[in-house]
Amino acid sequence: TEPGSTFKLASMIALFESNKKIKLTDSIDTGNGRFKFYNSDMTDAKYGGYGKLSVQQVFEKSSNIGVSKLIDANFKSNPQRFIDYLYDMGMNDSLGFQIDGEAIPYIKTPKDKSWSGISLPWMSIGYELQIAPIHTLALYNAVANNGVKIQPIIVKETRFADQTIESYKTEVINKKICSDQTLVKLRKMLEGVVVNG
Repeated sequence: TEPGSTFKLASMIALFESNKKIKLTDSIDTGNGRFKFYNSDMTDAKYGGYGKLSVQQVFEKSSNIGVSKLIDANFKSNPQRFIDYLYDMGMNDSLGFQIDGEAIPYIKTPKDKSWSGISLPWMSIGYELQIAPIHTLALYNAVANNGVKIQPIIVKETRFADQTIESYKTEVINKKICSDQTLVKLRKMLEGVVVNG
């Protein structure tokens, strides 16, 4: 499914990795809660909008406009760079989950026939792409795990009576989804969602 706002974490990782100068205290004007990207209006949840927000507040309040404006400003001239950061995080890869039927992620690229001027801003807030909730969980877990993305498992071993038939251990899928500098910012933002958002 389209992950929606839960995907904003991946967008912020791409943003911080592409532009190390961006600080959580930098500001962005989200306006009156409605912003036009080409021919389509994007809205924020708060009627009347949030006005000027810091990057930290954009994430805390889950501002669609704030995230999309930041991503559009940094990747508009080369949207494939944004996609490449998602690939670097492994967002397009199978997790090799233990149950048959794991959904295959679909991340649109500028080469897709359906790509348009609104694709990048809409993808930044979790639309026009599809990933399974387990992929979102693996991303958030990687942030909590110092950037190490591991394969989720639900079965540790299979047994017959007292005998272990087979044991399973989790595997590292990606040794580092982003820099330590980015991880510090992400953790501060995620904590801010709970404390202030």
